[in-house]
Amino acid sequence: MLIKLIFAFFLIQNCRENYLDNVLDIKNFSHYYVVVNVSSRGRVSEIVLLNLDLNSLLAAQDSSYNNKDYYKNFVKDKIYKNEGIEIDDADLEKYNVAIIHKDKYVQSIADKGKKYFLNRFFNVSGKYNYAELKNNVDQGMVPSIVEKLFKWNYFVGIVESKVSILNMNFCDKYSESDDRH
Repeated sequence: MLIKLIFAFFLIQNCRENYLDNVLDIKNFSHYYVVVNVSSRGRVSEIVLLNLDLNSLLAAQDSSYNNKDYYKNFVKDKIYKNEGIEIDDADLEKYNVAIIHKDKYVQSIADKGKKYFLNRFFNVSGKYNYAELKNNVDQGMVPSIVEKLFKWNYFVGIVESKVSILNMNFCDKYSESDDRH
């Protein structure tokens, strides 16, 4: 039993590592949302923004972030350690940054599992491994929805001005883990 747990943990970590490598890849800058903590004026906030915008914010502060590996490793390290990235409020205002406020309704839907969550908020196409946010979803919930999907390793981005999941089965090959966390 212990060996199975260790193996499952390795597979989950492998999925997360591969997921973050893909999301933060320079070729995918304009496609995917990233959820990170930012630190500004002594407070830490969790935000969601496009990978391209996060890279632009960081590169404006330090040109080292133009190096794709440096950028990717820095952001992954901050995500793994749950640490804030130093970014001024003025810089955050220049980009389409959404501060995530935990939404109790979104969390209650997430507690029912991934499949329920996806079908509640998205038009899901299993055939095309794709989902599009339903028109009737309150836009105020979108940052919380994206945050949950990011933590579940879903590739979330914008397609034709709509929040979309671009690959729904990425981690299926890695794990059979609990689908609520």
